[in-house]
Amino acid sequence: MYALPTFQNPSGISYSLAKRKGLAKLVKQHSMLVVEDDPYSELYFENPADLIPIKKYLGDKGILLGSFSKIVAPGLRLGWMVANKSFIKKLTTAKQASDLHSNNLSQRVIHEYLISNDLDSHLQIIREKYHRQKEVMQTAIQQYFPKEVEITDPSGGMFLWATLPSHLSTESLVQKAVRKKVLFVPGSTFYLDNTGKNTFRLNFSNAQETDIQEGIQRLGKVIQTAIKS
Repeated sequence: MYALPTFQNPSGISYSLAKRKGLAKLVKQHSMLVVEDDPYSELYFENPADLIPIKKYLGDKGILLGSFSKIVAPGLRLGWMVANKSFIKKLTTAKQASDLHSNNLSQRVIHEYLISNDLDSHLQIIREKYHRQKEVMQTAIQQYFPKEVEITDPSGGMFLWATLPSHLSTESLVQKAVRKKVLFVPGSTFYLDNTGKNTFRLNFSNAQETDIQEGIQRLGKVIQTAIKS
């Protein structure tokens, strides 16, 4: 089983502690392995007490994945893994068959950054910044989006998830938004069964506050027109 339990992409929501423990209990009852993708858990805005990796309850039945691209630099596509040594050995062989190894320069850059900088202080800075950007986006949404639009309220991460009235398609809406120089990701991209056509993902981490306000205002007008038509 593959799971992204913390500040999911695209929804931004997280499993509760009870669900994490419940999933671990269920997995232990079956011949299963959980690959837990965890690139966003350090980007929390509130108390992270419930954001315990499921692997803690699974032991060798869990593989925990993380990434430096969300907490250090997006361009350095470098990740890490916590798993049983036998899994690591097999996955290393698979990695070597794929591309030999992760590039050495990125590994060296990350290594030097971690030994020469205070990662915790850096994380606190981006947590505060992302939290503020999320709040700015939510405030703008309340002001400019029609009341029919539903929005998630994540306690961390980088994304908001929006749901429009069921008769609307964000696949056609995105073309109208692009003409207003605003871009979002249509929700159907994240579904295996071609549903979710009335949903879309917004990212609040990669824009200044004034740009967020302007972008949401423009997008709000596009949605208003679509609902009325």
